[in-house]
Amino acid sequence: MITWDQAMNSNFQFVADIDHLNFNTPAPVTPLPDGGYAAPVPGLTKEI
Repeated sequence: MITWDQAMNSNFQFVADIDHLNFNTPAPVTPLPDGGYAAPVPGLTKEI
């Protein structure tokens, strides 16, 4: 369980440097050769 204070004092960001992104910024996740995307694996996949 996360408290309100923990959430408000967290430095976590889903996207780093979001203020500097534009349409020319490369995507953080790229498709596999078949065009699909790899499924996240609990405990191994890091949040972007």
